Amino acid sequence: MVDTVLLPRSIDNCCVGAPRGSWWVAGNDHVSVKCPLCGGCASLKRPNGEGHDIGADGTVSPSIVCPYTPCAWHVWGKLEDWAPA
Repeated sequence: MVDTVLLPRSIDNCCVGAPRGSWWVAGNDHVSVKCPLCGGCASLKRPNGEGHDIGADGTVSPSIVCPYTPCAWHVWGKLEDWAPA
């Protein structure tokens, strides 16, 4: 069994103010996450539907991989306080 990491929702809706390891929705339902290791920000889901699937309970699929080299953050994630639109 793979452990799932619970990612807290940030009260800031941008990379600059968001704490590492959090997620937020910016603008037109653009879901992003901030890597807890390197602090880089990446999109999970874009307004056009591209990117990860996010289940009704906040489970993200496929796994989340930080796109920044040489960061090695790679987790199965769940978005805390997720409310589908």
